[in-house]
Amino acid sequence: MKQFLKVFIIVTFIAVALNSCQKEITIVDDLNPPAANTDSIYIDRYYEFEETASGLDTLMAYYFKYDSLKRVVEIYSDDFSTNVPALDYKYYYNGSDSVPYKMLEYDGPTDTHPQEYFFTFDNQQRIVKDSTRHYNNSGVLDVLELINYSYVPGKMYAHTRQVSTFPALPPSEEIRLDTAILNSVGDIVSHKTYVQVGAVSELNNTSEFTYGTQAGPFATSSVFKAHHLLPMGEVFIQDLMTHKNLLTQLEKDENGNVSMNETFTGYQYNSRGLLIECKYGEPGFRGMVRFFYKAL
Repeated sequence: MKQFLKVFIIVTFIAVALNSCQKEITIVDDLNPPAANTDSIYIDRYYEFEETASGLDTLMAYYFKYDSLKRVVEIYSDDFSTNVPALDYKYYYNGSDSVPYKMLEYDGPTDTHPQEYFFTFDNQQRIVKDSTRHYNNSGVLDVLELINYSYVPGKMYAHTRQVSTFPALPPSEEIRLDTAILNSVGDIVSHKTYVQVGAVSELNNTSEFTYGTQAGPFATSSVFKAHHLLPMGEVFIQDLMTHKNLLTQLEKDENGNVSMNETFTGYQYNSRGLLIECKYGEPGFRGMVRFFYKAL
């Protein structure tokens, strides 16, 4: 890789003040993250940048909102085209549980029918069932998906049944079979998805991952287990949360063509061992992610 010319830049960050009692988030100017203390372990926000010849170009920002039990209840995103954060995810918990049983995923600020996810965990807090419902713009259910997970030492299996219903077409059903090889902490090392076509199972995608020895950015978050799921052929950092810091990611489609190939470098951690920066990409497009934390 070519060495990038180091330049001194001043980046003005747009920060979010997330109050657990508020339903709105407030954007304020903030040049630096708050000073670390014994409780500054909760992700406040993170930014995705593109490195350019003149400095850093802000691409996306993600803001986290917590409840009184210090659990993530909402995640907002801003692509900086409007500078108006839009709700991406909303999480629901049973009582004082530390992991969510339900998640809503929104597709933009005008989405009034978010995709619904329901999770069931075993006594080791491993996901054993994941059901998904999607509604069209008229509020009619058009996709219903049920995933059942099972485990043996070093492996995770998943059986997915998805039924899609679209106007003027008969319902269609798809069966997917996943096998994932896990490392000692439960992160996926390799993975294959097969789709049943009649009595035959055809390879749909494959994935391979390598990891470092330090914690991933979302490893201690309450929503970690709602996103620590199966690769889908092209997954991004906020969708494939990992126990350890991701070093390489290689995903291929059914024809062996590369659909995602990333190398993560330049990991930097603060004094509490929390990730504050990493880089990804190749010359021509080099990305950077920066994380900020707060006390609750």
